[in-house]
Amino acid sequence: MIQSYNRDGVTVTVVLDRRTANKDGKYPIKVKVYHLRKPKYFSSGICMTKEWTQLKESSNLKLRGLSL
Repeated sequence: MIQSYNRDGVTVTVVLDRRTANKDGKYPIKVKVYHLRKPKYFSSGICMTKEWTQLKESSNLKLRGLSL
């Protein structure tokens, strides 16, 4: 899970769908919406590598691509 938002019983989460990779070895980023305990996935049209999920947990600014 990367980012989550919850309001009025609806939860929206941005996830890296690691179930299937495309021919470049990248995975699609999807928006997962929970309503009445049922999930539904929506494609964002963006694909990233598996390392994208490590960015949020990392405190290393070089790994995140940030500089001060």
